[in-house]
Amino acid sequence: MDYYTYWDLESAASVPMSDEGVIKVTATAVLIIGVLVLLFNKRLPTEFRRSAPYGILGLGLLLFASYFYIEYTKKSLPEMNTFSEKQLSRVTEGRITNYKEKILNAPRGGTQTVASFDINKTSFHFSGVNLSGEKAFNLTHGKGGILNNDMQARITYGPKQNHILKIELSKE
Repeated sequence: MDYYTYWDLESAASVPMSDEGVIKVTATAVLIIGVLVLLFNKRLPTEFRRSAPYGILGLGLLLFASYFYIEYTKKSLPEMNTFSEKQLSRVTEGRITNYKEKILNAPRGGTQTVASFDINKTSFHFSGVNLSGEKAFNLTHGKGGILNNDMQARITYGPKQNHILKIELSKE
């Protein structure tokens, strides 16, 4: 059977920025501010002329060191790598059955849509709202998702809670 990729964790546009991405952006911003402070040092009050530029540059370098440490540990310790789940992933293929969406009341007001479905006795569930910051599939019908009963699909999923990593749909 011929499939096309409907959703993939690695290329999802809705994926939130990773912790190391936030550190990298912050470090870059702090270093730029540090360089600007060094360039315009004579316009600063005298009490900041000596300490401010070096403090800011030191903070930027510390953030960059943190970023590189995280990158190193992800490569040397696979259990820290969020994409190591892809190496342990499983695949199931078949028709979607028991697709259901349920609207739940959120504890602080508002609502949240939760969807579930089965393929070959493997159950999947996901929320239309991703508050945890975890990279996850969340395209319910309300968010433009097209999954429905009797669709032929191939799902790549992780070992923990059947976390969806990739959805491929039949071209037929």
